[in-house]
Amino acid sequence: VATSQGGGVAVGIGQLILQDGQISGNSAPRGGGLYLQTTAAQLYGLGGVVADNHAPNGDGGGLLIDAGRATISGGQYARNDAYSYGGGVASNGTLSISGPTLIVSNTSNSELGGGGGVALLSGQATLGTGVIISGNKSLFGPGGGLYSTTPLMITGVKFIGNVAQIGGGGGTYLGSTGDTRIVNSLFARNAASFGAGLSLNSTGHTTLLY
Repeated sequence: VATSQGGGVAVGIGQLILQDGQISGNSAPRGGGLYLQTTAAQLYGLGGVVADNHAPNGDGGGLLIDAGRATISGGQYARNDAYSYGGGVASNGTLSISGPTLIVSNTSNSELGGGGGVALLSGQATLGTGVIISGNKSLFGPGGGLYSTTPLMITGVKFIGNVAQIGGGGGTYLGSTGDTRIVNSLFARNAASFGAGLSLNSTGHTTLLY
């Protein structure tokens, strides 16, 4: 248990390579499992499990990127929860996720937040082939699987069985002022009060391609 950020691991300066093992059962007000603090912090997620972590007062139950860069190309982010944004992952930095990566059964708990699986709040992000975002929930806010207010590229991602119980965008909620491209991605069996698969609330351009 940490009293501020990074219940499991906090990176201020330097590189963390997560290749195997587990970061689980940790708690901090923000960044329950992993926390990247500064622009000099980097995470390379090659595998491993980040599960059952809690951020009861803020963002990023599994992983919170306040600044810095995270490149994730494998592993599982499962059953984490956050009070506000990003039950599994929340980012204000630079985030790239590709497969095989599972982001499953994470929860955002408050009407002040959203993005049960992933919340992209600022910075830059890409989600690539082999990423599965499934079974995540936003209990009171938008974006059961993904909540994004930043320009975004999504290619070959599967959004399956995510739920926004009160808000919109069971699979994905887009609220960016920039442009988003979604290519060859699957939205299946998601649920929400509106926009079960995809809810667009963006002043930028959203392009859907197969």
